[in-house]
Amino acid sequence: MTIGHYRLLEEIGQGGFGSVYAAEQLEPVRRRVAVKIIKLGMDTRAVIARFEAERQALAMMDHANIARVFDAGATESGRPYFVMELVRGEPITTYCDRKNLSIAERLDVFVQVCRAVQHAHSKGVIHRDIKPGNVLVATEDGRPHAKVIDFGIAKATERRLTEKTVFTEFRQFIGTPEYMSPEQAEGSLSADTRTDVYSLGVLLYELLTGATPFDPKALRSAAFGEVQRIIREVEPPKPSTRLSHSGMLAEVAHQRRAESSRLCSLVRGDLDWIVMRCLEKDRSRRYDTVEALAADVGRHLTGEPVVAAPPSKAYRVRKFIARHRLATVAGGIVAATLVLGVAGTSVGLVQARAARADAVDAADQATANAEHAGREAKRADAQAEEASASARVAEGVNQLMTSMIGRADRAKEEGRTDVTVREVMDAAAADLEAGVGMREPRVVAMLARTIGDTYDQLSLLEQAEQMRRLHHRMTRELFGEKSLEHASSMVALGDIVRKRGSEPEAKKLYASARAITADLGDAGVEMTAWSIMGDALIDAYGGHEEIAIENLRGVLSLLEGKGLGASQAAVVATHNLAATLFRLQKYAEAQAVYQRSLGLIRARGEEPDRLEMLTNLAVIQTANHDFAEAEKSAEEAVAVTRRLYGDRHLQMATALDTYMMILQSRDKPAEAINAGRESVAIKRALLKPGHRSISDSIGKLAATMFDAGEYTAAEPLLREEFAAKDGPQDPGGPGVVYTRYELAVVVAHLGNLAEAESILRRVLADTEATMPATAKYWWMRGASGCVLARVVAELAEKSADPEERVRRMVEATQLVSTYAERMLGPERTTRSRPGKLAVRQCFDHVIAACEAATRVVPGPERESLAVEWRARRAQFLAENPDRK
Repeated sequence: MTIGHYRLLEEIGQGGFGSVYAAEQLEPVRRRVAVKIIKLGMDTRAVIARFEAERQALAMMDHANIARVFDAGATESGRPYFVMELVRGEPITTYCDRKNLSIAERLDVFVQVCRAVQHAHSKGVIHRDIKPGNVLVATEDGRPHAKVIDFGIAKATERRLTEKTVFTEFRQFIGTPEYMSPEQAEGSLSADTRTDVYSLGVLLYELLTGATPFDPKALRSAAFGEVQRIIREVEPPKPSTRLSHSGMLAEVAHQRRAESSRLCSLVRGDLDWIVMRCLEKDRSRRYDTVEALAADVGRHLTGEPVVAAPPSKAYRVRKFIARHRLATVAGGIVAATLVLGVAGTSVGLVQARAARADAVDAADQATANAEHAGREAKRADAQAEEASASARVAEGVNQLMTSMIGRADRAKEEGRTDVTVREVMDAAAADLEAGVGMREPRVVAMLARTIGDTYDQLSLLEQAEQMRRLHHRMTRELFGEKSLEHASSMVALGDIVRKRGSEPEAKKLYASARAITADLGDAGVEMTAWSIMGDALIDAYGGHEEIAIENLRGVLSLLEGKGLGASQAAVVATHNLAATLFRLQKYAEAQAVYQRSLGLIRARGEEPDRLEMLTNLAVIQTANHDFAEAEKSAEEAVAVTRRLYGDRHLQMATALDTYMMILQSRDKPAEAINAGRESVAIKRALLKPGHRSISDSIGKLAATMFDAGEYTAAEPLLREEFAAKDGPQDPGGPGVVYTRYELAVVVAHLGNLAEAESILRRVLADTEATMPATAKYWWMRGASGCVLARVVAELAEKSADPEERVRRMVEATQLVSTYAERMLGPERTTRSRPGKLAVRQCFDHVIAACEAATRVVPGPERESLAVEWRARRAQFLAENPDRK
């Protein structure tokens, strides 16, 4: 059975919502996916609309422990379906029991799950159905690797939570009774991130004890009101209590590689406290964030005091003894020696004196131990204060997230279904700025960065810059001028001002960040890499692609040398390198680098998203001259981008630019021009006038118009691009020179020969003075010389002065001799269609120059020269036929 682009292979799961199938995606790439087909009767149009509303948040999630959601649609019979990453694994409880994982090993896997859920929360997505079936685990590289599935689908398929829907549909996405929080069971519309904290507590309870806090059979057989009462009012036993009264204790302990009595003691204390804090009926008493829960589990694993514990000094001392057992045992022996020494006063005088000396030594040692214990208690107090501060930060974040979610829910209750992420973010930003002086500084810093990141992803760059500047200010106050945190805020702010067109300020911020990270050793390496990448993007868009490529290769060498060759920074650097090579039409090199990028992504345990796959595929197909397939991939990339990001997003403009280049290679000028015009319109709407990214798209559009012979339409665009580039930041650089060359060709075709001559002489002077004598820049010299030869010859033909006619004719012939041989010599072959078109145009210019010279001063020598160049042109076309 085939649904859309997906062929169903086998059913791998079934539930109250419908069925799950392993499937094969047929195009644009072949890969295995999972397809969930929702049962009939779930209001298909509303479900799909809700999923589309969630897609933007889902697209922002990128975590190794979260299964990606790729696509959604409806079958011919009207059943909605969702396409997700196919995860080969088994429920976390099944995996842990089958592998007989110890308590510590289970906690390690549980922390992976927490990190995934926290990542989703940071993107504004709450799961609301965390249970073993939605946490799949498989062995990768000899270690358990967890994947959380079904993010976002819960909200997409949610109906209004009435008693009827909760009672009759509890096996669907809205939740599972034994894992539901009290507020979720009540049907509260204000459920927040602490709902997932509760469900994670149930999951941890089950990992420890082999059972859930409440008996599933009892819950499922009870009336609806009784289910609500149990979840809302009944306190479950602590995990250690459940174990000690379990008739299956021996089997449960065996599955955890522990003796029965030992298992109870392992769970008693820290783990009891952690679990029961998650299961608090009043959500204000739970962990405020999943991150705080994971941190407490981490403290337990390292033997440190947990935040959930009663903060007694006796508890801290016990923890100190557990971590420093050897030293405290020695202290105990010394104390025992002291007691024995005092008791031995009835022995002889020598023995008494020896005992006294021993007693003095023992007393000194005991005092030292007491002081050490006191210092440890103080350290524990400091840790508790730090944990309290972290809790205040978490509470501040949670309050804002709750406010945001509540605002959206209120809009829905009022009948508004069009509430946007921007509206919610604008309100959150206003709340944050209004309360800067009243909030914990770290709360302000964290929220400013998060809101700024979201604005950035929405292409709302002005608002993003405002939040990034607030974050930059707060990191300086909190951590100091020379901290890694402050350097990170500089790079983040630099990225935004670069995107907004303030490139000198961006470069200054990147340089300032590197000045800080240079003194931080290995801790600053990744931030150094990010700052260099920012500079490289400025260079690439400014026409200095070769410099950008050199710097990006340097970044990769730096990261690999520090063992960071598979880091996120390395992935992004590799992707940027491939994109820059593609801009230079070095398709084969770009293909190799893109494949390396895909390898790095998979090495990190991740899968590239659909957009990235389509982009990479288009590049590979272009490199292999499979332009027809490249066009299909690029066209689908545009469609997917439009669906994910809408019509006014920089990601949309980037997709259209790539599509335009491929359409140009396919000799489809009308479609290419339409794509280019849309890209330029998006960038004009989102970026400041004169931004280099706008001029970059304008240049591509003007070149496409020129190739199509639309010189009149191309001229104003080229003049605008030239005005944007011809500034102090790039005097005479490659970006300006290319634009001058294109403008000269256009005005020459429009008959303004004098202006064309002036521009071309400037181009030749700039290339000779500022550019190296490499093949790339020799191409520019040669092309400019060929066009100038034609312009000079045509000016000679138009001149009424006989001497000037001869002088210009002689110069035109010399220009052909100087530049055409190098430009159109034996190494002239090129594989790309734009390259072939440019060479063919240069042949046309040379032949036109020779023919004009023959008309000015007829003679067999000049006639034979024209004949020779026509023959060369014919040979070139025969050797380099178009492949479309």
